[in-house]
Amino acid sequence: MKRYAIFVGADKNYLPRLVMLLNSLEELGYNWDLHIISPDIPPSSQETLLSAFSFSLMRWHELRTAGRSARLVKFERYRVMAEYSGNYDACVLLDADMIAVRPFWRFFEMVENTDTLLAPVEQIQRNLVRFTCDGIHLPDQRMHWMVSSAPFFFCGKRVSKQIGELYRCMIKVLPSPGDGPPYNVALWKCGLTEQIVKLPAYCWNGVNSTYFNPGTAIRETDAGWYADTGEEVYIIHGRWDVPGFRNWYDRELERMARLAGLSEKGLEIRRKRMDGLIRSFSALARKYRHGPPVWIG
Repeated sequence: MKRYAIFVGADKNYLPRLVMLLNSLEELGYNWDLHIISPDIPPSSQETLLSAFSFSLMRWHELRTAGRSARLVKFERYRVMAEYSGNYDACVLLDADMIAVRPFWRFFEMVENTDTLLAPVEQIQRNLVRFTCDGIHLPDQRMHWMVSSAPFFFCGKRVSKQIGELYRCMIKVLPSPGDGPPYNVALWKCGLTEQIVKLPAYCWNGVNSTYFNPGTAIRETDAGWYADTGEEVYIIHGRWDVPGFRNWYDRELERMARLAGLSEKGLEIRRKRMDGLIRSFSALARKYRHGPPVWIG
């Protein structure tokens, strides 16, 4: 019998969003092994979630290393995956602030018994020459693709050792703002970039401007969520209901409008569409916010 696993990193600030993610996964029929990686979710909340959901296995991995919790989760989740993924035919790493809106079974099947890594990738222009890994500078080149850290599909039986090497590289990358550049530098240093099959970012984790870029914006239809490209959307990602998000996306819209030479009218049309999208996101969050009360304190 095939064994699949889902790995999720979350600190206590993400606990309500973790509940939404788990509700969405259960609704889609996922009852595989679930590994939750956290530095500070209290035992009372762990017990509540353990009794509320019906995953075949629900295991908590408590991180005890000192450090800022959000950054700690982003890096240490790879160490946990390297240690516990080796017995699984396929695994996926998810962020706690994701909501699954369409089944993604076939992506597990795509990585079974292979060295293939599936991850969302965005086209960018970024110079990473200033980063080093273990004292080694990257080549003097611009990076044209940025690989997202989640979702990340892989065959644990085949690549768990490489995941461990990826972790050891990530923690040596300097400087290391956020988790995107260290992750991508480490992928290059470990020679894993050739194993990655690109997934369209806007179908999986368009928390940034891909959700309202021309051609890649997403929308909800009677048949489910789709991108303007016609591609199916599998995951909605982001904290669009937090204070300050509206200001952020207004600035992002204005930045993109300047780059694209949009008129004020064009900018207003884009803004109205994003407003509608945020209303749809908020309705989705309300749908999956139900469940057991969880305590942060």
